Amino acid sequence: FIKGATCAICNQEKLVCNPGDILFMNSYCFHSLENISSDCEYYCFSAALDLFQTDVNKTVTLPSYLLTSDKRVGYNLDSVAEEFKIKHFGYEILISSLMTAVLVYINRLSDGKDKPALNHSGQNNDKIRSAIIYK
Repeated sequence: FIKGATCAICNQEKLVCNPGDILFMNSYCFHSLENISSDCEYYCFSAALDLFQTDVNKTVTLPSYLLTSDKRVGYNLDSVAEEFKIKHFGYEILISSLMTAVLVYINRLSDGKDKPALNHSGQNNDKIRSAIIYK
């Protein structure tokens, strides 16, 4: 989150996000964002684990959500945004490496709290998508 304040709802829990905060949400976590202030600004990163160069999806178990202001995570996400903006040679590989580091840090920060197994089949996600589209 860059500026302003946002209320995030993750699995029915309300979290207030302020500048410098980083909110990780697993894709299966029901979530929404509501700006509290009119000048809210944030980056949104979306990463599919199966696109990474490593087996991070087999070795890292992620929480449903995590709110942090960890400097290591922030530095890596800032670097991802900069690499994506400039697009120098090899930026895709570097972004993959930086996002792998982010996921490892998130795993460490969650420290075993609320770590359900990842759904690699996508079957539940397809059911949820169908329900949302039906709406």
